Amino acid sequence: MYGTQRWLERRNAERNLVRGRIPGDPRERAALRRLVAHRRHRLESHPWLFAVLVPALAVPPALWALQGLWSTALLMLVFGVVFGSWATCERRRNRSRLRFLDRALTAADTGARVHTRTTPLVLTRRTG
Repeated sequence: MYGTQRWLERRNAERNLVRGRIPGDPRERAALRRLVAHRRHRLESHPWLFAVLVPALAVPPALWALQGLWSTALLMLVFGVVFGSWATCERRRNRSRLRFLDRALTAADTGARVHTRTTPLVLTRRTG
């Protein structure tokens, strides 16, 4: 039973993390706090690994350019720029989401208010 209970808490915490929701139950908040702390630790524990990405994406196009394979080098360079930009944006987005959830969990435990958007974000499709 204990393993199933931990699994359910982890699943609910994952859902709350994805949706950015702060649960009302203190046990669910504690599970979400553990998950946020674990994710922040994993994200910040190896900063050098992200720095290895730049040379790994820059060296192959340079070598292909030295061999005269310009089209391959250009395609790989474009891929490297797009992939590196995407990875940087995703890392920034995840750090910001985890930081917000950590502040919101602290505020929920202390009873304070978290600064949020005053008007809700509404996505509409334009027609015409």
